[in-house]
Amino acid sequence: SGHYGRGAHEHTVWCCAWSPLGHYFATGGADRLVILWSMQHIAPVRLFSGHLGHITSLCVHPNGNYVASGSSDRTIRIWDMAGGESVRQLTGHKGTITSLVFSPHGHLLVSGDEKGQILVWDLSNGSHTATLSNHTGTVTCLAMSREGGTLVSGGMDCTVNTWDMSFVVDNAESELANEDTLINMSKTKESPVLHLATSRKNLVVGVGKYSP
Repeated sequence: SGHYGRGAHEHTVWCCAWSPLGHYFATGGADRLVILWSMQHIAPVRLFSGHLGHITSLCVHPNGNYVASGSSDRTIRIWDMAGGESVRQLTGHKGTITSLVFSPHGHLLVSGDEKGQILVWDLSNGSHTATLSNHTGTVTCLAMSREGGTLVSGGMDCTVNTWDMSFVVDNAESELANEDTLINMSKTKESPVLHLATSRKNLVVGVGKYSP
């Protein structure tokens, strides 16, 4: 819904992300706004404006102080929740941003797009440090292992890819081949992968549309 209290979204809401402790959550939608909400108030806490397209993906930083937003304008913005300003604008994708995940330590951001590309960003300076390319369709979801050494990605191409993030970090800004970074590729029968989650023991759970 685009209607929740005064100052809420005026159009379709496409995405939502919770803060680590669950006190706040952010929503983004077709009105090009990111809105921060508190569980203690019905009215929005803060509105973040700057994207030129729909907000299509959100992720809250592990420290709870920042939220990343991806958009159909092919950019990513990092917002300071307290101050309200955009502290980083990341460009490099060639399509709509469809998925975002921070590394557990918060130093890296990983983003996926509708073209099947995954980009890795160093948040200390906003630089693009690596590109991971093995999906043939939209990257719908991303998840990190608890220690940050492994990334899993799911897509509309009915695959789950497992990536060696430790190798990616150690070889930042180098030309990386899939055989160096791709640990495993798992295919579903005919089911696009819509959501991924990792457990404390680094088990991966995938959710997708059932196709008998």
